[in-house]
Amino acid sequence: MTWIEIRSPRERAVWLPIVVVVGALAVSTVWGFGELSAWRRAIEDTAARDRDLGVAHAVAIIRACEISLCAVSLVFAAFLRRFFQLGLREERLPPSGWWSLGAWRAQVGESARRACRRGLWLVWLLPVSAILTVGVFELLLRSLLAHAPAS
Repeated sequence: MTWIEIRSPRERAVWLPIVVVVGALAVSTVWGFGELSAWRRAIEDTAARDRDLGVAHAVAIIRACEISLCAVSLVFAAFLRRFFQLGLREERLPPSGWWSLGAWRAQVGESARRACRRGLWLVWLLPVSAILTVGVFELLLRSLLAHAPAS
């Protein structure tokens, strides 16, 4: 593997993007847990009053999460596809420009082309796995709803 140094690891262009991404993930995780807790409480309150309405509410939330999973995986797959496509064109991974924020070294030459080709093939696993996961969730939901005792 052939590597070139892009910048010093002490530069702001290396650590600032990493800090921003980790911070955004932490904030969104805390927010997500808060939202899920509120949804869970709302479902439990609804189910205590009317079980069928509570089940319908839970199914609607699970289906919304399924749609979100597919959307996020498609967007992320498109982003990664563009990343590897530019890397293949430039024979450099990560490609130049804002794509290389957070990196202090870049892989170049034949090894970068090989990695980009592998990445372009592996990118397809992301949306396929999301669709398969949604299919499994739907099968589980249908099974649970079919065998749920009537109230």
